[in-house]
Amino acid sequence: MRRDIKPLGRAGGMGAAMCNTVFCAQGSRLIYLAPLGWLEPFYWDLAASCGHRYAACYGRATDPDVEPHESNYEITPGQVASILRFIAETANDIIP
Repeated sequence: MRRDIKPLGRAGGMGAAMCNTVFCAQGSRLIYLAPLGWLEPFYWDLAASCGHRYAACYGRATDPDVEPHESNYEITPGQVASILRFIAETANDIIP
């Protein structure tokens, strides 16, 4: 198993974290946080394939001079509260 997991460490912060969700139990609840403008359907597909409950929450990118995926971003406390309520009630959707 160690041989199989090791390459995931080279995937980058988000890639490694989300790819490691394949080891979560079926029905696990996953929340993907990302900057607005950075849509990545791969993780939704991965979650659906593994039987996970998945939601994405997008925050405002704070650096307009770089691509969204290279920018820091802000997610408000209200967004956090909304995504927590949402993931508790529904599955496999995206909220703005």
